[in-house]
Amino acid sequence: MAEGAGLLVLAAGASQRMGAPKALLPFGAGSGETFLTHILAQAAAVGVRSAVVVLGPPHGGLIREALQGRSREVQVAWNDAPERGMLSSVQAGLPLLEAVAGALVWPVDMPFVQRSTVRCIMTAASQREVAAAAQREEFAAPLIIPTHDGRGGHPIWVPADLFKETLLLPTEEGLRALRRRHPGREARLPVADPAVLCDVDTREALTEAWQRLSEEK
Repeated sequence: MAEGAGLLVLAAGASQRMGAPKALLPFGAGSGETFLTHILAQAAAVGVRSAVVVLGPPHGGLIREALQGRSREVQVAWNDAPERGMLSSVQAGLPLLEAVAGALVWPVDMPFVQRSTVRCIMTAASQREVAAAAQREEFAAPLIIPTHDGRGGHPIWVPADLFKETLLLPTEEGLRALRRRHPGREARLPVADPAVLCDVDTREALTEAWQRLSEEK
């Protein structure tokens, strides 16, 4: 397991098509969890102790209120202009993750990822075998992309030595620019979990996701 692992939850979007903040949507009937709290719990269960949630207008204040009481376990970063894209939120949150081996970058609209999948990513982050399979230097930390049916998904693992470079990337290029610059360090990790590809932007998509994932269990 990667030592000192961090978590970066991207929750700064406006959720216009959903019509409500995705971070605060209930995760299952009667569970008492939201998308956001479920993601935080999944990460904590596999040993992540340093978590940053990136918020922004127009729902950031409401989500911040919902996180009250978690200040010891969760830090909040603010993205004034999340419409610039996902990378702008990553760049807002990374500076708050100190003394970590790397970060799980996890969009809040992908809450269905199984705990076993997160554990698999975390384990792979610390295995030298992954580095060899990706044809990188023996001791280079891997940039891990979970894949299902050959398609890359989330959460991805960004090693700490790439944080500084990530902060300098043009926001319009996105995290793919980091992967293009370091193709030898990218480790695509096949997983049996279709939820690494499942993001939800509308109520209809949410209903379909619950139905599809329940059928695949």
